[in-house]
Amino acid sequence: MTERKAGGASTSHSSSTSSSEFWDGDEWGHTTQAVEDSQDAPKSAADQWDDGEEWPKTRRPMVPPPLPRPRPRAAAAPPPPPAPKPVKAVVVAPEAPKPAAPPAPPAPPAPPAPPVQKVANVEEAPPAEAEEKAPATEEVVETVEASAAETQDSATPKHDDADSQSDSTEDSSTDEAEAKSEEEEGDSFVLDGVRNDNVWGKSDQAWEAADWSEDKVEDAEDDAADEAEESSQSDNGTQPEEAKAKEEEAVVLPRGYIPSGQPAWVDAFRGNQGYLLVFVFALLVYGSLFGKRVGQMSPEPHFAFLADSLLDGRWYLKGEPRHPIHKYRMRNDWAFMDEILVTRVNGKPLAKLTKLKGQWRGRRGYRRTFSTLKGNYIIYSKDVRSSKRYHFVSFPPFPSFLMMGPMWLLGKMGYDRTRFSDISFTLFFAALSVLLLFVLLQRLSSSGVSHRNLFENLQLTLLFAFGSVFFFVATQGTVWFTALVIGTCLSFAFLIAGHDAKHPILAGIFVGFAFLTRPLLILLSLVFLFLVIHKDGKWTSPFEKDNLQTLTLFALPVAVCLFGMMMFNHYRFGAPMEFGHGYLPVVFGRVKQYGLFHAHWLPRNFYSFFLAVPEFNNTLGAFDYSKYPHIVAKYLPLIPKGMIPVLAMVQKVAAPILAGLAGVVVWRSFELRKEPHKSDPLFWGCAVAFVGLLALFWAIRLLPFPRINAHGLSLFLTMPFLLFLFFDRHRHRLFWGLLGGALIVMMVQLFYQNTGWLTFGNRFSLDYLPLLMVLVALSGITFGRLWKFALICAVAINLFGAATFNRVNYLYNTKFDSLNWIFKLFS
Repeated sequence: MTERKAGGASTSHSSSTSSSEFWDGDEWGHTTQAVEDSQDAPKSAADQWDDGEEWPKTRRPMVPPPLPRPRPRAAAAPPPPPAPKPVKAVVVAPEAPKPAAPPAPPAPPAPPAPPVQKVANVEEAPPAEAEEKAPATEEVVETVEASAAETQDSATPKHDDADSQSDSTEDSSTDEAEAKSEEEEGDSFVLDGVRNDNVWGKSDQAWEAADWSEDKVEDAEDDAADEAEESSQSDNGTQPEEAKAKEEEAVVLPRGYIPSGQPAWVDAFRGNQGYLLVFVFALLVYGSLFGKRVGQMSPEPHFAFLADSLLDGRWYLKGEPRHPIHKYRMRNDWAFMDEILVTRVNGKPLAKLTKLKGQWRGRRGYRRTFSTLKGNYIIYSKDVRSSKRYHFVSFPPFPSFLMMGPMWLLGKMGYDRTRFSDISFTLFFAALSVLLLFVLLQRLSSSGVSHRNLFENLQLTLLFAFGSVFFFVATQGTVWFTALVIGTCLSFAFLIAGHDAKHPILAGIFVGFAFLTRPLLILLSLVFLFLVIHKDGKWTSPFEKDNLQTLTLFALPVAVCLFGMMMFNHYRFGAPMEFGHGYLPVVFGRVKQYGLFHAHWLPRNFYSFFLAVPEFNNTLGAFDYSKYPHIVAKYLPLIPKGMIPVLAMVQKVAAPILAGLAGVVVWRSFELRKEPHKSDPLFWGCAVAFVGLLALFWAIRLLPFPRINAHGLSLFLTMPFLLFLFFDRHRHRLFWGLLGGALIVMMVQLFYQNTGWLTFGNRFSLDYLPLLMVLVALSGITFGRLWKFALICAVAINLFGAATFNRVNYLYNTKFDSLNWIFKLFS
């Protein structure tokens, strides 16, 4: 309880209803100004404090907290009579004592600072105590303002004591000056010669927005900067809430941090540990499908033969190729060329000995036909001065370059280097391709190009590894599939180095090596050109100084590899652009008629790329039983021979009938789940028909089973997740560059003389599948239920291909002319 003199009367201040708060030296003290009846006039600013009390020097004035809710009175006071006009009351929080004050006692340790709140945001939630006291504060402020308004016209009270009257006169003059300065300057005024800016506002809004921080000015400046930034973002079309959320995320998350996603086990794939786990997992899965073949040599180790020849300094092989282990002749896709010196061609003498490069195609006694890519010549045996045959590997040599190092090391260690295991070699680069895809997706996410989290990147990586045609390609090990695996690995390496166009030399090296593996991969240069001239969604000229320098650095290693390959072809075949495919015995006739690339091949390639489905063949349709009577006697002893053609026709329609009935049964079963109490005649009828026909066809050996055409299944059947790209409404700034590069490579392949035979799916799609995988990562496709269903289907289909291709041969139709009916439709 504190006694203060004002107008000769003592006024009692209670701590129950306080209007201000100050430091008492040891603890928080409360000096109260009660809300009196209208008979008590408001007091001046100078009379609020006792003359004998001194404010401590060692503490700063604290901002008073909101006032508590006043306790209700027992009985309502009668309406007050008009009171004399007082001087306008101002609640003051003094800052410093008078100069003549004695030294203050030592200050105790400062209490903990209250939580920082923003001044600019009035709607921001205050602390718990402030929330409870806010309504009471508003009521008290309204009461004080109403009392001041009612007593505005009344006179100033008189003082009985002379000393206090003189002091009051001085104080009233000071109060008048302070009131004028307050009207001019707002809430800032002068008390006892000291300027005080830290006062309570007069409005309810300022009362609610009072700051509890000691650094009020700095917080206000920070809030003003935040509001300016939010307003600029809202002008640019971004909502302030979204901008604030992005800003908070950028502050909370460290640079390059990628959210993990839903499952907890995903966190195990963070950092270098995650890269190692992806590589080891892919290596184990692929190795399990290789089985005992790991460490052995594949049936067609062409690259190992070429590496052995290059180590000996030769471009060709020693004699006819034979398998180093099994010693059988290998005649599959070996290019051979006969080089002859003749004096006469077509019976006409030549001016000098002429060298011809081609192949002997036919013979009639002494007359022989010699075919070259330019035409056929009739050569008599007596006109041939010399003849020599060379065997070549027609495939580009970069995989052999990679084999030369370990093969040389094996030779130095005393082993037979010709038995180098190309299966283990392929297995390593297959797992490395999966690792590089995961690295690429993580870098795209950490740099902000992709919005995918860690879990989604893992899904895309596993989808490519086990849900695409790469699965069965990675588990073969022969020459055709080894080239595809290494080409895919180099494509991912190029995308890692060139996705931001900051490493042009490294990107050019990878594109050059990819060209030396799969020649069509030189078209990746178009993707890099797009990345250079289309930065941040804006088109720039390729002839700008920076762009021209970047493209030049990229083109140098590509040009070196291109020139080296042309020289390699020239030394082997005498033509810079001849890789050797024209000298393959199987391809020679087709190439001679139409060429390697021709529109004649388009219908067949289009069907095998996009429309091919499994063929439902069976025993009756697969054989001509009139030529195999023992098969009829074994499997169909009770069926007359005249009925066999009829039953063969029934077999052809059995597959669609059974498939239709099965589809109806599955569809109606889902409908019955919604209403299980109802019976469905359609469901039971189709179920009985399906089971009955299945038993009947099995009993008479008419049940068809699927066989896969070795020209390959449809791209969308083996990789159904690619269909989601057609329904993607999100168009990333790199969308058209990646899609355009993939479509260009695909269009060239559609005019090629080969579909990829023998294959499970479209194996040539691996030349552009890395671009499509990045396109899926950058798209707006949501990984919902439909996506998961497509992922499961893709993994199941490609697992079947990886487990059966080149292992269960009766499931595949390996006739190369099985699609020749398409040529008849367009002939």
